[in-house]
Amino acid sequence: MTEMTKTIFVAWQDPAQRRFYPVARLALVGEDGGAGWYEFAYIGGAKEASEHGFQPFLAFPSLTEVYRSRELFPLFANRLTSPSRMDYPQYVERLGLDPNVEAPLDILGRSGGLRATDAVELFPMPARDPQIGGYTSYFLVHGIGDLPQVFQQRIVQLRPNEVLLPVFD
Repeated sequence: MTEMTKTIFVAWQDPAQRRFYPVARLALVGEDGGAGWYEFAYIGGAKEASEHGFQPFLAFPSLTEVYRSRELFPLFANRLTSPSRMDYPQYVERLGLDPNVEAPLDILGRSGGLRATDAVELFPMPARDPQIGGYTSYFLVHGIGDLPQVFQQRIVQLRPNEVLLPVFD
């Protein structure tokens, strides 16, 4: 059996400067076809973010410890939409996922796991895509309202799977 890992990253937004800092990673680790476990660990960005007001999450007080659990940690489980909601299948399909497959890290990564009560956002690790010979990345975009109207109009016209290329601003 091979060991499988799925990873998302946790970003914290500085409320004063509005800058995002990647502060941690959450991974599902386990044997292919077997039971897995979740791992939470802070990454280097947590130290930089702490210089701008970031405090470790209450459930994960140590910046150096690796936390493990067979269950998804409550900090993240509470960010998932309940599968019992009538609109759950449509919600998951809008994220580009199969509603019949339980994939909490995929859902958190694509939805951002946003809550109005905190400054946390989640995003998935870019994945190698052999079909395109490169990487695929899902992410939320910020600051669209600050762009000129012509750019906003072009953004509205974007379609699923349209190729976007990074450029320096």
